[in-house]
Amino acid sequence: MASLEDVSVGGPGAARQRWGHAAGNLARLLALVLCVFTLFLVRWDAPLIVCAGLVALSLTTLYAVDRRRAGIGVWIAYVLGFVLFALLRTVTDNAGFPVRAHYAVAADEWLFGGTLPQHWLQQRLYHAGSTSVLEVACVTVIFSYYVVPHLVALGLWRRKNGEFARYALAVLIAVYTGLLVSLFLPTAPPWLASDYTSAPHITRIEAAFLNWNPESIGPGPDNGVNPVAAMPSLHLAVTSLIVVALWSRRRLRFVALAYASAMAFSLVFMGEHYVVDLIAGIATAAFAWVAASAIAR
Repeated sequence: MASLEDVSVGGPGAARQRWGHAAGNLARLLALVLCVFTLFLVRWDAPLIVCAGLVALSLTTLYAVDRRRAGIGVWIAYVLGFVLFALLRTVTDNAGFPVRAHYAVAADEWLFGGTLPQHWLQQRLYHAGSTSVLEVACVTVIFSYYVVPHLVALGLWRRKNGEFARYALAVLIAVYTGLLVSLFLPTAPPWLASDYTSAPHITRIEAAFLNWNPESIGPGPDNGVNPVAAMPSLHLAVTSLIVVALWSRRRLRFVALAYASAMAFSLVFMGEHYVVDLIAGIATAAFAWVAASAIAR
C-alpha cells in the first residue's frame, strides 16, 4: 500500500519521471545550442571536420533522447538543410555577379516620398558615440534571429509533428529561395549603398555598437563575409513564418506579431535592410508557406 508521502508527491516513480523529463529537455537544449553554434562556425569558414563533428554530436544527442518520437527524420533533415545552406552561402557570397543598389534605394525613396526611411530614423533616433536602450533592444532582436526560429522548430516538433514538418519545410524553402535571389541579384544593404549610389550615408549601428564589422566586399577569408545579400530579407522572411506557424495559438499569436514588428523596425533603423527588402521577405515567406503546405499534404 502506498504511503501518504508517496501519494502526496507522486512516489519515487513520478520523481524519476520528472528527472528524466528534465534531463531530456536539457539534452534537447544542448543539441540546439550545438546546432546554432555549428551554423556560426560554418559561416565563418571553420574547418569542415569540426563542423561535421558538431553536427554529428548534436543529432546523436537528440536521437538518443527522442529516437522513438515520430518525425526525428524531419528534424535531422531540417538541421542538415540549414548547415548546407550556411555552406552554400559562403560560396554564393563571392559568385562574381555585379552588386546592385540603385533599384532598392529608388524603391524606398518612391515608397516614402523621396526620403530614405533608414536615414530619416537615424537622424532622429540615433546619436553617434552614445548607446541607447533602443540600440541595445534592436541589436538583441536582430541577433535573436539565429536562435528563435530553431527554438520554435524544436517546440513544434515536440508538440505537433505535422505542424513542425510544414514549418521546417517552409523555413528551408524560404532560405534557399533567398539564397538563389541573392546569388543572381547581390544587393548592397543601406549601410553600404553610398558606395554604389548617391544615397546619403547610413550608419551600420550594429557594427558601431559592437565596435566590430566583420563584413566587407571582396572574395577571400581575409575580407570576412560578403554582405551584399540584402534582397530579400531572410530575417523577416523566417520571422514571418514564425507568425504563421504560431497563429493558431492565441497566447503566442500577438507575441509573434510583436516580434516580427520589432524585427522589421530594427532591420530598417539599424541600416541592415531596405523596406523593399522586407516586402520581398514577406513575399518569400508566403511563397514558402504555400509550397510547404502543398508538399506536407
